[in-house]
Amino acid sequence: MYGEFGTELDDLDTNRDEAWSISTHVLLAVHMLFVNILLT
Repeated sequence: MYGEFGTELDDLDTNRDEAWSISTHVLLAVHMLFVNILLT
């Protein structure tokens, strides 16, 4: 489940200047930090 993203990450990388791509990257980073804080 966590290792198979299909082309979702490729789409984010090819459209890196789009606002939705930037917001998705920021939300993903915040989510990963939040989960890491909860796990420690």
